[in-house]
Amino acid sequence: MTNHGKLKIIILLSIILGLAGYTHLWNVTGFPFIDVDEGHYLRKAISTLEGEGFQPQNRYLSPYFGQIFLAGIFKTIGFPNFIVGDSSQSPATIEGLFLVPRILVGSLAIVDLILIWKITERRYNKRVALISSILFAVMPYNLMTRTVLLESIQLPLMLTSILLLLYSNSAEKHEKKVSIIVSGLFIGLAIFTKIPAFTIIPLGIFLIYTNTKRWKYLALWLIPSILIPSLWPMHAALSGDLDEWVKGIIYQTNREGRPLIDSLHDFLLTDPVFFILGIGGFIFSVLKRDIFLILWIAPLIVFFYLIGYVVPFHLIILIPSFCITGALLLDSI
Repeated sequence: MTNHGKLKIIILLSIILGLAGYTHLWNVTGFPFIDVDEGHYLRKAISTLEGEGFQPQNRYLSPYFGQIFLAGIFKTIGFPNFIVGDSSQSPATIEGLFLVPRILVGSLAIVDLILIWKITERRYNKRVALISSILFAVMPYNLMTRTVLLESIQLPLMLTSILLLLYSNSAEKHEKKVSIIVSGLFIGLAIFTKIPAFTIIPLGIFLIYTNTKRWKYLALWLIPSILIPSLWPMHAALSGDLDEWVKGIIYQTNREGRPLIDSLHDFLLTDPVFFILGIGGFIFSVLKRDIFLILWIAPLIVFFYLIGYVVPFHLIILIPSFCITGALLLDSI
């Protein structure tokens, strides 16, 4: 690529990043509305920060990395002490308690955009990368990524894992091994944030095996991706709470009354253009036999269908793949 072409790409990416920064960091407490689950996750993070352990609410509903991540950031910046130092319970103070975490996850959304660009550029081309990045920056449904939910935290972990596997395709032997191991660490942390991230494992297996044809590399990736989330039940067992952990898992997997189709319907009503592009692009990918996108999306859809309880924000981890499928569809027109 010529210097002029590189400069053009840099300018375009800068504009998209600026747009994403505006859409994801402006009026963060005003929209979307504050979900009750945001308060739940913030309470767990602050309880962890104050040394009350990982399960102060005594309910094993999700793994620990989300609250560890938030607690670590809060400790670094002195949150929430600089918000509630005067013990005030005014509306401004309450709003401030959500302002800082939402700015944090809004910043993660900008990281997501860069990762989506690099993944799409690596797998397809710069034109598709540009379109997918624009979709992520401007589509209304994607503003859910600035809510303080586990999905918003696990998204950059999943995307980093996928990108590292794509980079390993052209890496030398030592760099390939390091990329695969680090990718396994990131997907392990993503699963340790929230369980549905495990649906990326088939994609990881496909990328590694088609690239290396060696089971050793696959093992290097699978070991950390399994061991890290295993810390969750191990901690419960060591704490004498394994029965409570099992009850929490059973509760999460047996909730009913909110099937996948309802959340997809809400998705359609909220952002019909993005929904049609994403679903249409996925169908297009199936027809084109694009195994990369099929293995990224299909296992997650099947998982959500089987568990029988899906709320709209659960679909946040579908957003990057829908941006790519939509971009491929638009690029083909």
